Amino acid sequence: MKDLQFISSEKTPEVFLSKESNRFSILGRSIPDNPVSIYGPITEWLAIYSDSPNEQAELEVYLEYFNTSSHKFLLEIIVQFASINSNHSICWLHEEDDIDLIEIGEQIAERYDITVNFREKLP
Repeated sequence: MKDLQFISSEKTPEVFLSKESNRFSILGRSIPDNPVSIYGPITEWLAIYSDSPNEQAELEVYLEYFNTSSHKFLLEIIVQFASINSNHSICWLHEEDDIDLIEIGEQIAERYDITVNFREKLP
C-alpha cells in the first residue's frame, strides 16, 4: 500500500500515513480553503487501509489551530482510525499549558468512546 503524505503549509497540516512504517500523523495548522482536498484523501486512504490493517497502530494528532470545517473532518478521521480495531488508538499531542486543546481531546475520547493517549509535545 502506498504512503499518503502532504507537506504542511501555512494553512494545512503535515500528513503522513504509512502502513509499512506503521506511522500515522496529522501535525500543524488546519485552516484550509478547501478541507475536502486535504481530508478527503485521508478518509479514502484509511478505508483501503482498514481492509488489511496493521495489528496495532497509533495516529498522532497535533493541530496548534484548526477551524470549524477542519474539526468536522478531523473527528471523522479520528473515529474512522480508532474503529479499525481495538488496537488502534489516538495520540493527542498538546503544549503543556494548552488547556483548550487538552479539553478538545478529552471531549473526543468521551463522546466517541475511543482510546486517546495524551502526550505533551516536545519542543
